[in-house]
Amino acid sequence: MQRLPARLPIILAALAVMLIIFLYFAPKTAMAFLTQVGNLWSIVLLAGTAGTLLWFVYWVAVRRILRARHIARIRSHRLLIEAAHRDRE
Repeated sequence: MQRLPARLPIILAALAVMLIIFLYFAPKTAMAFLTQVGNLWSIVLLAGTAGTLLWFVYWVAVRRILRARHIARIRSHRLLIEAAHRDRE
């Protein structure tokens, strides 16, 4: 495993300070752009949350219902075959 450079925390702190200064002195158009990016990111997070919820509901509930129906169909098919076999005898 590679070791991170020793100066990485200093570089990250400097980038954070530069970002804060940019946001404080940014022109209105840049702030409007950043607001739009934030809104877009919120929509992406909302869609991801909805997708995760739907996946969970499918994984837990719908799969159980489908599996139970499949097992019942196999069981009824087997009973029909056994009844037909008994009728032949």
